[in-house]
Amino acid sequence: MGKKIWMVILFVVCSVGIVYTKPQTTYADISYVDAVEGNTQAGYHVVKISKSSMENDPMCKALQNALDEAKLYAAEDLKYKVIVEPGTYALSTCIHAYSNTYLSLQGVTFQHKNYSGNMFKIGDIGGDGDTVSGYHYKNITVDGGTWDGFGITSPIMKAAHAENVVIKNASLKNVKDSHVVEVAAINGFEVSGCTFSDQTASNEKKEALLANEVIQLDLLVQGHFSGYKYEALDMKNVVISNNIFNHVLRGVGSHTAYSKRSTDHVVIKENTFENVKSVAIECYNYTDCTISNNRMTECGRGIAVYAMRSNANGAFNAAATKGNELNAKTVITNNVISVKNTDTYPPTGISVEGLDLKAATQGTGEKTTAGNYYISGVSVLNNEINTPGHGIVLNDAYNSSVGNNKITGTTGSGSYYGISVDNASKGIQVTGNTIDKTGLNGILITGKSDAGLVAGNCVTNAGSNAVCVNSASVGTIKDNVLNQSGTCGIQLSTNAKCKKAISGNKITNANGRGIYIYDKSTVKAIDNNTIKGIKLQGINISSLKNAVSISNNNISKCKNHVIYIKTPTKYQVKLLNNQIKAVKNQNGIQVTAGQVRIEDNAISGANWPVSIEIGVKGEVGSNRYKGNVNNLAYIRGSRKSIRTAGLKKVVLKVSKTSKSIKLSWKKVKGASGYEIYRASSVNGKYKKIAEAGKKYQYTDKKVKAGRTYYYKVRAVSGDKKSKMRIFGTYSKAVKGSC
Repeated sequence: MGKKIWMVILFVVCSVGIVYTKPQTTYADISYVDAVEGNTQAGYHVVKISKSSMENDPMCKALQNALDEAKLYAAEDLKYKVIVEPGTYALSTCIHAYSNTYLSLQGVTFQHKNYSGNMFKIGDIGGDGDTVSGYHYKNITVDGGTWDGFGITSPIMKAAHAENVVIKNASLKNVKDSHVVEVAAINGFEVSGCTFSDQTASNEKKEALLANEVIQLDLLVQGHFSGYKYEALDMKNVVISNNIFNHVLRGVGSHTAYSKRSTDHVVIKENTFENVKSVAIECYNYTDCTISNNRMTECGRGIAVYAMRSNANGAFNAAATKGNELNAKTVITNNVISVKNTDTYPPTGISVEGLDLKAATQGTGEKTTAGNYYISGVSVLNNEINTPGHGIVLNDAYNSSVGNNKITGTTGSGSYYGISVDNASKGIQVTGNTIDKTGLNGILITGKSDAGLVAGNCVTNAGSNAVCVNSASVGTIKDNVLNQSGTCGIQLSTNAKCKKAISGNKITNANGRGIYIYDKSTVKAIDNNTIKGIKLQGINISSLKNAVSISNNNISKCKNHVIYIKTPTKYQVKLLNNQIKAVKNQNGIQVTAGQVRIEDNAISGANWPVSIEIGVKGEVGSNRYKGNVNNLAYIRGSRKSIRTAGLKKVVLKVSKTSKSIKLSWKKVKGASGYEIYRASSVNGKYKKIAEAGKKYQYTDKKVKAGRTYYYKVRAVSGDKKSKMRIFGTYSKAVKGSC
């Protein structure tokens, strides 16, 4: 009975096809042992190269014969896969590969022996013997292998005029004074899972030798890239990912470019760069580029992105596909960068640079026409940078953003900045960055640049100013947290311009001033800032080219005058509704020159809450003085000083006649006159209609029967020759009609 049941189960299983089979290994990842010579499977025709055929033949004839066979017979629908048996082999010639070829080298080591030149090349043999043009060679993969250059002074691998080229899982090492992989004119180039190490220079202080990238994306320019037909054919669609670069000169990129063409669609991601003498990643005229999630440790520089290099170095001419400017459309994000001072350039985490070339110039490339080769459309976001030099530098950059980066520098390290925006950059946003320990300024906007917004940044331990705008402009500086700066929290100098406001910032423990405006700079408003623990003044306006309102700021524990004003009298400075807590023997508001209006401020702890020197114009309204040594405003006159605590509020009465409304009040001590204001509603806009001198009444005859009017009066005092006036508090509004 049991035997019959098992027979039924077996019959059912077989009839419905439920049969377990071992998963097949595709020929894209099959090993030498598992591969079958001559088989065609999964799109590959397999050719095996044995150890015995390779060990005693440094010319690698068996391997080259297989690659030559692929050159003749491989096709897109029947690619060749050449698999070399694991082993260590001397290589005394260059290996050449062609279209539709997959070279599998798992467990294979090639050692460069007794010849000069490359170890691997795509294309034909001969100095400039490869005469093909366009993206001629297609679908070529090098998978695995250790390529030991043994001090070779040429690139290990070289390729051009190709499409869909992949180098993966390989180890390339021991190259001197040269690139390791040099490519040009390839559409679709990928390097992944590789390790590059031990690239050296005979003179590490010579820039030309340090400029040898491990992977160079180059140009087919005569005298510059040999072995191929010269053609203005762009690199594009490049992916460099998951590689390790260790003890090398430079990592990935280009130090050459066509001045009016670009390398398009480049992704450099998830690579590790360790002990790189110069820059880890250098992009020259790249567009649609993403540089993300790379880790850089002990590198001379982290990432450099250029539209044009200094002195037009490395620029070559070709038929233009764009104008001078470079719309880079580049994102640099989530990279971790540690920089050291080993390059011929200043140590810098990330730089983004264009160049305004004032005259035709020939650098290390060809002569480049004059023009502004600015760079635009770059986003530098969420990177972490540790540097003894600059954090992030933008030169001649347009419409770009620097946001949410973490930059740690070294205090006292030299003339270095956390973030620098220079050389007429425009439309720059600097937001949400955290900066600690910089040689000089935390954030610097300079060189006739224009930053639309500096907001939400946290800057601590800046060697000089936390935020500095010098000979440049900014839209708004707001909501920044600035602590322990060596000089000022925020400084505007040398014709600097803040077009809107300095607002909502928290500034603490500056070794100079909290906010400092001088040398003919301009700002429209300074409001809602919290300023505390400043060694000198909380706010210092020493030179100004426009009227400014200073309002709703909370300022305390400044070791000098809390607010200091010294400006030209043609521009009015309004100080309104500020909360000021001074320290002993210092004044709350000190005005030595200019035109001011001081009203509704609460001032405590000062020697004089308000102190105004001869020649200052303007008015002091009703302020709240409490706990000062002298609860008085101190105004120097031409012959005597006026000391006033402010005038008492007028008590206003109203009466009427058939054609007028009569106002009257009692004399206010210290008043030299009175101002009368009128509105059409109790909460409406009050307009001054008259001044009453030392009289205590006023009759308004410009009224209409049947209409209701509202009035306020305030007392006025002042020495006319001092050019200052003191105002009391407005009376309560009273209603009148006739």
